[in-house]
Amino acid sequence: MSASVLPLTDLTVTAPAASQDLTELITFKQELGLSDSGSDALLARLVSEASAMVAGHCRRIFAREGLLERLLLTSGRSPLLLSRYPVAALDSVALDGQVLDATAYQLEAGLGLLHCLDGRYAGRWSGEVVLRYQAGWRLPGDESGPRDLPQEVERATLELAKSLWFARLRDPQLDSEDLPGVYKAVYGRSALPAQVISLLAPYRTRQI
Repeated sequence: MSASVLPLTDLTVTAPAASQDLTELITFKQELGLSDSGSDALLARLVSEASAMVAGHCRRIFAREGLLERLLLTSGRSPLLLSRYPVAALDSVALDGQVLDATAYQLEAGLGLLHCLDGRYAGRWSGEVVLRYQAGWRLPGDESGPRDLPQEVERATLELAKSLWFARLRDPQLDSEDLPGVYKAVYGRSALPAQVISLLAPYRTRQI
């Protein structure tokens, strides 16, 4: 991989997801054993808050969206690292205004890596590359097709949302309490519980 200066990137969302929530309200209520609707507004807010925290921790947007990405490369490099992945569909690749045939490149969809196979460019990308693609997962509740969000991500979101639900009744800085000696309190908890961090470890994006 080239060690040259990173490309200038412009990313536009052309088809935004209807929701960024990584689980559904009904699923969260089942986790809490709730059947009435009296707390639905609060529960929905906690689901959205937990989902945003998970996305922030992982440095990524999980929901599938349509994207237009422009990269300006001042020197040759291959492969290209797309801003979003996994890639669900690569609609077109253009180099300096010319749409390339699909035989001119190869995509590693799960990693968002685009290899140049065109001998005219010595197997390296250079100039302005414009990509139209779809990336991300279908989330729970997405009616466009069957969900494919990894179960670990939804489980992490539910665990975090539950911790937010129960934490509303206690000191927000209190991490844990103990009794044996007769009382012990630990303050200064981390933003995410250890279990959540462990579940999300495989889904944190690379840092380039």
